[in-house]
Amino acid sequence: MIGIWASIFLTLIAVVLFAMDILAMELVAIGIIAAGLLLAVILPEFGIAFPEPEALLTGFASPALITIMALLVVGQALFRTGALTGIVDKLLQSGHGIPRSALIMLALFVAMIVSAFMNNTPVTVVFIPILVGLMRGIMPASRHMMALSFVSVLGGMTTLIGSSTNLLVASTSASINGPIIGFFDFFVPGLMLAGVGAAYCLFILPHILPDREGEEALLRNQGKQYVVRLSITQGHPMEGANAVAGLFPDLRDITIKLVMRGNQRFLPPYDGITLQDGDEVVAAATRERLTEVLAKTGSEENQDMVLAEAVVAPGSRLEGRALGATGFAQRTSCIVLGLQRRARMIRSHPNAMYVEPGDTLLLAGSADAMKELARDPDVLLLADSIGEVPPRQKAPTAMAIFIATVALAAIGILPIVVAACLGALAMVVSGCIQTSQAVRAFDTRVIFIVASSVALGHMLEQTGAAAMIAHGLVYVAEGLPPYMLASLLFMVVAIMTNLLSNNATAVIFTPIALGLASTTEGSATLFLHATIFAANACFATPIAYQTNLLVMAPGHYRFGDFVRGGLPLVLILWLTFSIMAAFMYE
Repeated sequence: MIGIWASIFLTLIAVVLFAMDILAMELVAIGIIAAGLLLAVILPEFGIAFPEPEALLTGFASPALITIMALLVVGQALFRTGALTGIVDKLLQSGHGIPRSALIMLALFVAMIVSAFMNNTPVTVVFIPILVGLMRGIMPASRHMMALSFVSVLGGMTTLIGSSTNLLVASTSASINGPIIGFFDFFVPGLMLAGVGAAYCLFILPHILPDREGEEALLRNQGKQYVVRLSITQGHPMEGANAVAGLFPDLRDITIKLVMRGNQRFLPPYDGITLQDGDEVVAAATRERLTEVLAKTGSEENQDMVLAEAVVAPGSRLEGRALGATGFAQRTSCIVLGLQRRARMIRSHPNAMYVEPGDTLLLAGSADAMKELARDPDVLLLADSIGEVPPRQKAPTAMAIFIATVALAAIGILPIVVAACLGALAMVVSGCIQTSQAVRAFDTRVIFIVASSVALGHMLEQTGAAAMIAHGLVYVAEGLPPYMLASLLFMVVAIMTNLLSNNATAVIFTPIALGLASTTEGSATLFLHATIFAANACFATPIAYQTNLLVMAPGHYRFGDFVRGGLPLVLILWLTFSIMAAFMYE
C-alpha cells in the first residue's frame, strides 16, 4: 500500500504545482522524476513493489515525445519558409468581406470534421500554421489555438477510427467477449457531445483564456511603420498592383507615398496607376510586411540576410546628415531599408532624409555584420529585434515534405513517429530549416512534462494505484441505477485520462465497464460509450494528449491555462452525457 499511496501523493503534488504555476514547469517535472527515482531505489529494499528506475526514465524516449518534437521542427520549417502563407492569402481573398473571426471558426469546424476520419495529431499539425496566419495581425494566437486541439479531439469522438482510444476500447471489448463496436455505432451520441463541445470552444473558450503575447504579437502591437524605398523589378510581388480610388488595396499594410517612373513623379491620390518594372516607390510599411516582400523576391542574396532595428544615438555622427550621404552602408556592411520617425509624416525619399537622434533604422545585413554593428557607437542595436528573412524559395520543398509526412502517417504506411522523424530530417537536409533553428524549435516544457507524465503513469499502473481507484468505483457505486453509474464512471475515467494517458485509461476501464454492465444488468453499450467518451475528454491538462502539447508552444500556454479552459469542457461533456444516459440508452 505504501507504493500505491506514494504514487497517488506524487500525482496530486504534480497536478497542484503544475496548475498553480508558482515554479517553472521544467523544475516541477524534474522534481517529480527525481522523487520517483529515489522511491524506486528505496522502496524495493523493503520489499515494496515499485517501478524500476529505468521504467521511470522511458518518457524521455517516448514515441509520443519524439513525434511531438519532430512535428515541431516540421511546423517551424513551414512557418520559416512561409509555405502555408499562400493558402492563408487565398483563403482571405476568397473570403473577402467575411469577418476574420468567421474564417477562424470555419477552419476549426473543418478541422473537427476531418478529425472524425483521420488521426487528429496530423490534423492539428496541418491547421496550426493556418490558424496562426488567420489570427496574425488581429489577435493573439492563444485566443483560438487551444480550441484547435479540443475540436480535433471532439471530432475524433464520433467514429471508430477517430482516435486510437476508440480502437483500444473496441479491441479490448472484443478480446474479452464483449460487444463488437462498429464504425458508426456511437456516431449520434458522439456528434451530440461534439456539437456541445464545439459551441463551448468557439464562443466561450476564447473569452476564458488570457492573451499570451509572443514575439509575433509584440511586433504586431508595436505597429511601427518605416519609410522605405522599393525598386519594382520583373516578378516583384508588388508588380501589377493597381490603384483603386486613389489607393492600392492589394498592398496589405503598405502605404504608397510616392511613385517615381523615369522623370515622372506621382503623389496620392493615385489615378489609374499600375506599378510596373522599373518603378521606384517610396512607401510606409511595417517590418513584418516588408520582411514578407523581401522574402517573396526569392533572390539569392536574401538567403542569409537578417533584419534588425537600431536607434540613432544622441551625438551620433549620423545626426544632421542626409541618410544617403552618411556612408553608413559602406562602413557597416548593413543596408538601411527604412527609417521610422514618430514625430511627423514623412514623404521624401529615405536617402534624402536628415537623420535625427531617436530615429529607428531598419537594417539588413549578414549575421556577422550585425555583431560588428553592436559595437558601433553611432547606433544602438536592439538585440531582440534581430530576425532573418524567411527563405521563401524553399516553400514548395517544405510543402512537399509536409504533405508526404502527413500522408504517410494518415494512410498508415508508416507509424506517425517514423513519418514525423523522416519529415524533420528532410526539412533540415533540404535547407528549409537550419540545424540550430530546428534545435530552437524544441520546447523544453513539453519534453519534461511528457517525461514526468510517463513516469507518473508507470507509478500508478505498476503499484496498482490505478486498479485500486477503478475497483473503488465499483464498490462505491453498488446499488445505483445504470445511468447514474455510467455518469459516475464517466467522471472517474475523465479524471484519470487527464492524469494518466488516455490509451492506458481506456485499456484499464474497459473491462471494468463491462463488469459494471453485468453487475447492474444495464446496457453494455452504455458503459462502453461512457468509457470511450470519457477517455477522450483529455482537455484539463496539457499532458493528457499529444494535440494539447502541440498547441502549447504556438499558443504560449501554461499548465494552468489548460485547467482554466479544459476543466469546464470536461464538466460540460459530463453533464451532457449524464442527460443522454438517462434517455438514449435502454
